[in-house]
Amino acid sequence: MNVFARTSEAPHLFGVRRDDFELTVTNTLTPFVDRQVPTEDNAFTLLTACRPSAHEGR
Repeated sequence: MNVFARTSEAPHLFGVRRDDFELTVTNTLTPFVDRQVPTEDNAFTLLTACRPSAHEGR
């Protein structure tokens, strides 16, 4: 499992604690993993709007 999904979590930043970090993340996420693939359950809401322009008579 790749636990370094963001560039801010680059492996070299953990130095000698990298193995501890990987083990902790793996143990934490294991209950939520199906066939070694983490599942996501996200919902996103997108709101689009615009202001009336000056030439619309407002």
